[in-house]
Amino acid sequence: MKKRFSKAARQTMLAAATLALLFAPFVCFGVQKIRTDALDSAFLWSIHTPHDVETFLSEHGLRPDSMPVSGTPDWYQLRVFLSIASCNKGWDTSVILQYKDAQGNPTVQRSGLFASCVDSVYSLDFTDFAAKDLRALYACPSGCSIQLYGKLVTTEYWKIMCLNRVCIDGTEWTAQTPVEETDHYEIRSDDLRWNFENRAELESYLDVVKVFPAATKELCGEELSRDESELLTSRDGPSYIRGSISYGTVFARHAVNWHDDLFPKLRVLALRTAALYLLSLFALYRFFFRE
Repeated sequence: MKKRFSKAARQTMLAAATLALLFAPFVCFGVQKIRTDALDSAFLWSIHTPHDVETFLSEHGLRPDSMPVSGTPDWYQLRVFLSIASCNKGWDTSVILQYKDAQGNPTVQRSGLFASCVDSVYSLDFTDFAAKDLRALYACPSGCSIQLYGKLVTTEYWKIMCLNRVCIDGTEWTAQTPVEETDHYEIRSDDLRWNFENRAELESYLDVVKVFPAATKELCGEELSRDESELLTSRDGPSYIRGSISYGTVFARHAVNWHDDLFPKLRVLALRTAALYLLSLFALYRFFFRE
C-alpha cells in the first residue's frame, strides 16, 4: 500500500506541474480579454460624447458664431458645461473643445476638475494643477486649514473659484496656468468634497488627462514631438475619439476604473481557475491511487 501511495503521489506531483503549464495560457488569455473588454467599454462610452456636448451647449444657448473669448467668465462657464455634458460622475469622461470665439480667434477649452466645499455656493476649479499636486491635495489629512488663492468668477449659472495657489501648513501648490489672485478663502480639509470616491478613481482620471497637453497641441495644428505622438497613439490606456460638431472639434477620452472594472473580474477568474485546477488535480490523484 505504501509503495502504491508513493507512486500515486509522484504521479500527482507530475500532473500538478503539467496542469499548471496547461492552465497558464488559459489564465493569460483570460486576463488579456478582461483588460481588452474594459478598454473597449471605455471607448464605447466616449463615442457619444461629441453629440452630447453639442446638444448640451445648444440647450444652454451657446451659438457657434458667438463662443466665449478665452479668460472671460463665459469661458470658465464653458469649462463647467463641458464637464456636465460629458461626465456621469464628474470626472469619468474628459473632453477638449477647439473652436473659434466671437472674435474669430482659435480657442481651446476643456472639461474641468471641480471640487466643492460644505456650506459654500462656489465650485473650486483644480483643473490646471499637476498630477503630483492633485495626489498630494487629495491625500490632505483631516483637520487642516486650507488657504485658497485665485479669482472668483460669477456666471449666469455658477460661481467658480479659479485657483492659482493652494497652501496647507506651509506647503504650497501652484496651478500650471497662472490665474490672477483677486480673492482668498480659507476652508477646512474636512469640508472639501472631491468627485472621486477613492484614490483609484483619481488615478483613472489622471491616466486620461495625461494626454491632454499633446492632444491640445494637435487640435491647434502644432507639431508634436516624438514622445507626444507616442503618448497619443499608445495602447496602454483607453482610446480617444475625435469628432467634429457645429461648435468645433471635440477630443474625448473615457476613464477606465481599473479598481472597479478590472479587479473584480480578475478575482472571479482566479477563483474559477483555482477551483478547476484543484478539482482536476484531485480527480487525477484518485485515478492514480486506484491503479
